[in-house]
Amino acid sequence: MIRRSLPAVFALLFAAPVWAAPAGQQTLFNFVRPAAVVQVATQDASLPQSNAEQTAEGEVLRRIIFNPTSRPSLSLAPQSGAWDWSQSGMMSLRIQSAMNWALTLYVTIQSNDGKTLVSRVDLPAGPAQTLLVPLVASSPLSQGMKAAPPMPMTLDGQRILLASSEGQLDRSQVVSVTLSMDNPRRPRAFCWSVSACRTARG
Repeated sequence: MIRRSLPAVFALLFAAPVWAAPAGQQTLFNFVRPAAVVQVATQDASLPQSNAEQTAEGEVLRRIIFNPTSRPSLSLAPQSGAWDWSQSGMMSLRIQSAMNWALTLYVTIQSNDGKTLVSRVDLPAGPAQTLLVPLVASSPLSQGMKAAPPMPMTLDGQRILLASSEGQLDRSQVVSVTLSMDNPRRPRAFCWSVSACRTARG
């Protein structure tokens, strides 16, 4: 079981979008059987355990600790070349925070030309959530709304967080996906799941 002895405990995984058809998904990385085609890199962060853990809800997760520095991060990148996400509309991440208050997480997707798409997520405490990250700039205003709807929302029994994204991205030449925090004051322990990192048609 995941202990709550550290100041922050997160369950983080990459999974398929809730409403995406399997035929429209692209698996990028599997945390149970990691493949050499993907690089996993950390900056001011560590992977203290080689094995996964299980939450009280039965989700299987992998732990990573973010150190109290200016921008600790975890990145996924192809071993060579770039990912072609030109036919994909979004990426989804499964996230859980064991804190009793919301924390802020940044998701940065970069293409080979240096362009970046950045999503800021205010992650509430509670059970696991599915975070949907659009692969194009998206905001409530661009969707004709004055403000975003309350988050998380519930769809088919699952808690959903829909992120806003800012910036630009060449979806045919994606070279990295980075998760980071901004100036954490204490060590933050993340856990990612044994599931896969995927994209899907939006």
